[in-house]
Amino acid sequence: MIASFGRLAFSLAVLSASLAFSTRWAAGQTSVEIVEEGDVRYQVTKQVIQRPVSKTEWDEKQQTVYRERYDTQWQTNYRTYLTPVTEYRQELYLANRWNPLATPYWTYRYVPVTRWEARQEPYSVPIAQRTWVPEQQTVRIPRTTTLMATEEHVSKMVIGTATGGGPMGTSPQTAVARQETFGGVKQYK
Repeated sequence: MIASFGRLAFSLAVLSASLAFSTRWAAGQTSVEIVEEGDVRYQVTKQVIQRPVSKTEWDEKQQTVYRERYDTQWQTNYRTYLTPVTEYRQELYLANRWNPLATPYWTYRYVPVTRWEARQEPYSVPIAQRTWVPEQQTVRIPRTTTLMATEEHVSKMVIGTATGGGPMGTSPQTAVARQETFGGVKQYK
């Protein structure tokens, strides 16, 4: 029981140390130093932050694209139709057959004879044929890379006087005025 508690405590310690390390690495490194410039003392905070920066580059690539194309061809077909054909033939007939005053005789005359004849007529039919035509085309493909950029943020804050004369603005050696806010308007004294 004591051994299992010791293992548990050790694993918790390792876990907390790894979390602290990963949090510190993600947040960046912070350094604080006190700097004196003239009669003023400053607290300078430098923080190094790493942030991801995406960069997109375009690569050109040749690829084969198939385009649809319709070709129209004319095909000749034949259709059959019936048409009337009229011919004139000679026919033998008896002339003056019903005339009592004339002598009947045999003679020829032309008589129209109509018959139906089948004929073929050519006609063209458009036939659309779909084909796929390969084409070479240049396409632009985006390639995004993510890099970690290092940024340094420096902030400088006044914390007092360098000669130790008390809080800011109370030392007779400093020429900095003290500010007070009164109703949204700053008054300088």
